[in-house]
Amino acid sequence: MRIERVANPNDHFGFGGERQNFGVKHFRAAGGKGVLILSKIRVVHDSDCLALGGANCINKGYAVVTQRFVIGTKTLRPSSFGTPTAIDSTGNVHNWATDPSARAEDFPANLKSGEFTYAAECYLTSQESRGGVYSRAMF
Repeated sequence: MRIERVANPNDHFGFGGERQNFGVKHFRAAGGKGVLILSKIRVVHDSDCLALGGANCINKGYAVVTQRFVIGTKTLRPSSFGTPTAIDSTGNVHNWATDPSARAEDFPANLKSGEFTYAAECYLTSQESRGGVYSRAMF
């Protein structure tokens, strides 16, 4: 599957090789056919722990999710990078240095202090694949 265009005036995506369009309406919170998960990931370093007073910095050395936005039907598929439990209405993950649920699972901890990466994960239901199609990209 390849994306022919990102968006057009009709608010839908065109997929090459298939005679269907996948619209923004498919990403609605209830009853949608897709989910888009956007995450900001960094590694917790000594400098992060010092900024917190050094107390209880149990995620030191681990990659963690510091921001998360979920668009669409979030019950279709969780993120491959874990599910932080304390996310505010602006997408910020609270206590990412001290909360083990903020750890980005199966993510290499090779980012330097202050560096971060963005992860975009997309899951679309599909009759042809007996479930759905998952894709992710890092920026």
